[in-house]
Amino acid sequence: TGAGSAASQTAERAAARAAVVGFLAPRMIRHLKRHISVPPPRRATVVLETSPSERLSYNSLVSYIRANIVLTSLEGAERGAGADVSLLHHANKKSARAAIENIRLTCNGGGKQVATLSPEFYSEAVEWLNERYH
Repeated sequence: TGAGSAASQTAERAAARAAVVGFLAPRMIRHLKRHISVPPPRRATVVLETSPSERLSYNSLVSYIRANIVLTSLEGAERGAGADVSLLHHANKKSARAAIENIRLTCNGGGKQVATLSPEFYSEAVEWLNERYH
């Protein structure tokens, strides 16, 4: 009965696998690199205008980080409170990552960006979305 039970379980697994594959196959597409051609990316450098409050925010944050690194790197700082509060100290990885993340956020408009799509790329975006989702 043990062999029959094992054979029965194997048959059930095969049937379950076939059912899942049968369900997913028409919904999934598999692409191989050799079967598709991806055009090279279009790259452009765009200098963005920043508002006075964005410049103040960015410069304040960068100044704080620079001051932390300079002041905690001064001669004698390793004997005082300098080394353990430095953003470069291994124990302060979390604070250093948060500082970098804040700089990134500040450089990107502080999360208040308005998404826009220029008319020249609108039809391309619509075509891509239609191909992908219809």
